[in-house]
Formats: sequence, C-alpha cells, structure tokens
Amino acid sequence: MAKLSDKKLTLYDLDKLSTEDRAEALKPIIEANAAQFTRLAEAISGASSLVKAFSNIPTIKFPIYDFLENIKLPQLPDMSSYLENDAYMLGRIEPHVTITKSQEELEKEAKEAYLIDLHIKMLEQQLNLVKGIQTPQYDISTGVITFMGKSIEIPLNTNMEMVCRVVLKNVVNMKRKWSWDRIVEECRENVDVFTSRKIYTAARAINEKVAQETAVKDFLLAKPLTTVQLNPLFLAK
Repeated sequence: MAKLSDKKLTLYDLDKLSTEDRAEALKPIIEANAAQFTRLAEAISGASSLVKAFSNIPTIKFPIYDFLENIKLPQLPDMSSYLENDAYMLGRIEPHVTITKSQEELEKEAKEAYLIDLHIKMLEQQLNLVKGIQTPQYDISTGVITFMGKSIEIPLNTNMEMVCRVVLKNVVNMKRKWSWDRIVEECRENVDVFTSRKIYTAARAINEKVAQETAVKDFLLAKPLTTVQLNPLFLAK
C-alpha cells in the first residue's frame, strides 16, 4: 500500500488546486485503496443486478483523511413540535361552509319582515293621530289657544297675542321658524318700535301660561333668541 503524505489536506485546499495538482494530491489515496477498489469492481461485474451487487460487496473500510474532517452535514431542525400539530403536518384547511336556506325559510323571513314594517307604519300613523289631536288651535278673534284639552287665554292687543297670531295661524306657519322682525312685519307693525328681546319675552310668557294649564314647558321654542317656532313634537308629519 502506498504511503500517505503527512501533510494535512482539506477540501478547501483541494478545490483551489489545478486539475494536475489535484490528481497528484489524490494519487496516494487511490493507490492506498487500490485493492479495495478492485474488490468493489469485481463484486459489481459478477452480479446479475445492482441490488445483488451491493449485497455481495464485503465490508469495505477506507482510511479517514484529514480533508474529510471538514465535511460536516447541517443539523436538521427538530420537527417534533410541528408533527404534534395535525393541522400543520397535514396542511389541513377547514372547508368553507355554505348555509343554504330552504324556500320555506326564505318565505317565512319575508313575511316576518313585512309584518314588522307594517307594524312600524301603524305605530307612526297612531303617533301622527295623537300629534294631530295635540296640535294647538288658535282663535284670532278671542285670543284663545286650545291645546291638550285646555283653553289658554292670551290677552288681546299684546306682544303675546301678536306672536300667537303669526306662529299659530295655521299648520304651515306652525312648521316654520319665524324671525322676530318677520313676526312684527306680518302684524303690520313698525319694526323700529320692537326689539328681539320684546318678542322673546312674549314667547316666554306664552310658555308660562301653557305650562300652568298643561304642564308642557316647551310649547314654543326660542332658540336662537331671535326666532320663535312651535315645538315640532306637537305637529303631525
């Protein structure tokens, strides 16, 4: 057997050599193992199949050289924790579930929705009826407000009566927000003689009279202070 060189040779060093130098470096290794390579060739050539050939190969041991010491396989990661998770291991995805309703269920839901809508409309009509009953009536000739079954007297020829004459004249006027100067003009009075404070004070006095008879405190709304309107709560849609 050829004597191997004592010089250490690594794969890194071997890769840097030229073809001739690499052959020269490997020559001692090949000569040292020539007998075992011959036995391997004879076993393969004398077998009828590759499986049989390898089964007939006697135990072959090649010398371990320094350059083989640098060959290290990477360590495989520990997959045990992942294998315990069936969903991860199998790549399982939960199937999409589609719930299909029967025709009977769809018809039932449609009927329920119709009944709910009908009930809401009936409630709205009843509410409007109540509001219609609550809508105040004002008699210009007598200065009486009829509201919540009560008769509230407003003194004639006063700022209070002037506000009622315009704001409570009819439903159209009741739905409108009136500015103080417009109320004065509708009553054919001189705007220069009045102020927003006078109209505001008159609206508050009317609310006090209504509250005494009906306990309703916000009959007229005066916000902002320069406007007056009937509270929309007492108007049907």
